[in-house]
Amino acid sequence: MRKTTAGLQTNNITAVDMNAALASSISAHATRAGETRTVVPGLSLFRNPGATVCNITSVEPGITFFAQGEKKISIRGTDYVCGPGSFLVASVELPIRSQITKASQDVPQLAIRLLLDMTSVREVANREDLPEVQGSSERRGLALGQTTAGLLSAALRLLELLEAPEDIPFLKPLLERELIIASCRRHRGSAYVRS
Repeated sequence: MRKTTAGLQTNNITAVDMNAALASSISAHATRAGETRTVVPGLSLFRNPGATVCNITSVEPGITFFAQGEKKISIRGTDYVCGPGSFLVASVELPIRSQITKASQDVPQLAIRLLLDMTSVREVANREDLPEVQGSSERRGLALGQTTAGLLSAALRLLELLEAPEDIPFLKPLLERELIIASCRRHRGSAYVRS
C-alpha cells in the first residue's frame, strides 16, 4: 500500500507526526492485550502484541484508525490491508475475516475504534453536499483510506476526553459528527449507506 504525506500539514505538524502521537496515546491507555473499552461511549482501544491466525468475526458500524502494526480484513474476496496511517469505515454490520499480520511485543498493533450512531451518519450523508461515487456500483459497506491531519486531530481529541470525562457528554457528539463529515468527504460517502 502506497503511503503519501505530501500536503498533509496542519500547523506544521504532519499526519505522520499525528499518527505517532495517536500510537503513543493508545499505548498509554491500552496497557493490556486485546480490546480496552473506555469511558467514552462506543470508543475502544486495541493492543495486539503478535500476529494472529485468520479469524471469522464481524465488524460493526464505526470508524477505526490504525496507528501501528498491520491487520488484514477480507470480505467477499476483497482484502483490506490496514496499516499505520489508515482508517476503515464500516456502515453496516458485516461478517469478515480478520488477521493481525504485523505486530510484536516491542511494536504491537495499535488501533482505536469509535462505533457510530447511524442516525447521525445518515443525517450527514443525506444533508452534506457529497459528490456521487464514480466507479463500481457494488457497495460493500466498508471503505479503507489514508488518514489526514484533520481526521487524526479529531481522533486525538477524542482520546483526550479520557483525561476529561466531564466533557464527554458535550464534546463526544461533536467529535463523532466531525469524523463522519471528514470520512464522508474523504470517501465521497461511498462507505455509508444512504437512505
